[in-house]
Amino acid sequence: MRKFSNRFINVFYLPLVVISLFGAVSFLLDQLYVLQAKSILIIDIFLIIIGTCYLIKWGKIRVAIDLIVKRLGSKNIKRGLVVLILIWQLVMILSISGFSTWDPGIIILQATGQKQWVPDYFSYNQNTLPLMFFEHLVWRLIGSPSYKVLTIVLNIINMILVDTSVYLLLKHEKQRLNKKTLNYISICICLLMLVTPWICLPYSDPLSFTFTIFVYLGLKSLNERYSLLKAIIVGTLIAVNYFIKPSTVIILIAYIIVSFVFTISSKELIINLLKKLTIIFATMFVLISGFNLYKSHNSIIKIDNSKALNLVHFADMGIQGTGGYYLPDVDHDIKIKDPKERLKSDREIWLKRFNKMGPLKYQAFLVRKQVANTEDSSFHWGKEGEFIRRKNFTGSQYFLPRKLFLDNDGIARKYQEAFAIVIQLCWIILLANLVFALQKSDYNSQFLKYAIVGFFAFLLIFESGRSRYLIQFLPLIILLSGTGYENLKTKKNVYIRQSL
Repeated sequence: MRKFSNRFINVFYLPLVVISLFGAVSFLLDQLYVLQAKSILIIDIFLIIIGTCYLIKWGKIRVAIDLIVKRLGSKNIKRGLVVLILIWQLVMILSISGFSTWDPGIIILQATGQKQWVPDYFSYNQNTLPLMFFEHLVWRLIGSPSYKVLTIVLNIINMILVDTSVYLLLKHEKQRLNKKTLNYISICICLLMLVTPWICLPYSDPLSFTFTIFVYLGLKSLNERYSLLKAIIVGTLIAVNYFIKPSTVIILIAYIIVSFVFTISSKELIINLLKKLTIIFATMFVLISGFNLYKSHNSIIKIDNSKALNLVHFADMGIQGTGGYYLPDVDHDIKIKDPKERLKSDREIWLKRFNKMGPLKYQAFLVRKQVANTEDSSFHWGKEGEFIRRKNFTGSQYFLPRKLFLDNDGIARKYQEAFAIVIQLCWIILLANLVFALQKSDYNSQFLKYAIVGFFAFLLIFESGRSRYLIQFLPLIILLSGTGYENLKTKKNVYIRQSL
């Protein structure tokens, strides 16, 4: 059953990963094609350093590095790197945090009691309410300052949560993975999340990154040793992650599927699993019900539940263009006042768009959408309207983060080219190593595969079209890539031994 389960998920897993890998390589080629003179100079310097190291011979350099590490101490070096990353993150927060003219801006204005520009936004987009309530609570706790001060505080909270979750993840995985694999995972997390500007956005993406790690660690801990308190904590973490991004409930679905596959041979194990799930679902039900009650009777904003956009609405957007946000669909649904009529109309729109494509063209559309969802290692930083705007925020224009992530007007733009290429190379290596996890059929690998395929499928069906949506399950992708990396290293060592 376990082998069949792994073969079953691989049928979906491998094509999706390979499509993403080809898309990422193509994206890198596009980046190289439009390189500017400054970026070429930086890359030339980098290549000269690598070439010099090659001519001197890596073995001699390795001896010198080992000597330096021995004298300084590996722990001291790691501590120094951690301090440098923390300083970098603080500089980023202080130098590039700004106001966003899309959803984050609407949320933070409402949280600070100011008028925002979209009437009934929270009635239509109720999935953003938990974040707005959280930001309002923080705003009250720190003395109701301006939205600028709140933005900085929220980004510092992002930093603390992201760094804490990464520390706990690496500490836990240290028990399971060898040193080289752990270093590989650390580098991937550092390059893709810790030194990039995503902690400077007061929105759901960095929070969902954090709580996906917390949920993963909670579920692993629950498997290692069950207790009622643990199950309640895990249920709470999953509920919080659901409030941040409802799609993250896919992690729980993957856990249930794989857990049943691995316990189906034992009646006692199934009973224990059902106990865990009962407590988890009961905790989630209480928290979600309590939130819905508060939502309907809160004193911050009036909510009209009849205006809530349904799931099919987001599926409609997910089957047109590149599968991203589509204003005409929003305008269409706003005009229909009856929720039942709105749902009926949305279903008709989806069927009409599907029938116009037909099954084969729809498959081709999904291939293009998978590429759009996964090609860019910057996670499409700066692609959503005025993503971040520094106007009215104080801070020096000469800090390096501003040069890397903002344009001359202080508006978020694509990563600086040379930096973007380094990050893109990391992303390609990460996706390539996912392929080498194909044969791994242990519990953890299958859990990660089911979760990743589930998220990919969700993004293919519903509104996406941006790799920003990957951030919510990026920790799972990196962990499974680490498994593939370790599997590749093991096979390589076996091959070398056999050759000798």
